[in-house]
Amino acid sequence: MTASVIRSDIDHCLEAGMNGYVPKPVSRGFLAKTIRDLLKIPSGNRLQVEVAEAENFLTGLQNKPAWSERLFELCNGKKERFIQLLNLFLEQSVTETGKWQEWIDQKQHEPLAFSIHKLLPNIRIFLDEKTTALAEALDQELREGWSEGHAEQILLLKQEIVTLHKEAEDIRQGMDD
Repeated sequence: MTASVIRSDIDHCLEAGMNGYVPKPVSRGFLAKTIRDLLKIPSGNRLQVEVAEAENFLTGLQNKPAWSERLFELCNGKKERFIQLLNLFLEQSVTETGKWQEWIDQKQHEPLAFSIHKLLPNIRIFLDEKTTALAEALDQELREGWSEGHAEQILLLKQEIVTLHKEAEDIRQGMDD
């Protein structure tokens, strides 16, 4: 079991005998598909999971971002869990991105890589595929060293996180109303 999303780490684990990989945050659908694939269960023969339908507390919110439905699904419709993950993202993103400019100025690639890696599970939930790919690439590249193009890419990622932070605050406020 590993929380790593680095391709070389995943390959190393698979070579050592792991028979599958499900990245964080864990999606029930992806986990079920992985289990079906490993057990060689035909796709028409679905694994049945009984889940009580939760009322979608997002229904009445204005201007819902795309990530809100992904987070709702990830939380199995549990409002408390949704708010908990939202608050965790808000706290963690402020803490982590607040250090980035200093590290960029000092070209400290290792703490930047570690910081981006800490945010990756949230980035995968909240941001689009393009931004997620940027974060994953920065995570790996910064482990190997610094290049001048990194500063611009890191600031672009930070801007996406700041925009997302505003959306998350708006959703949180809308849920409090």
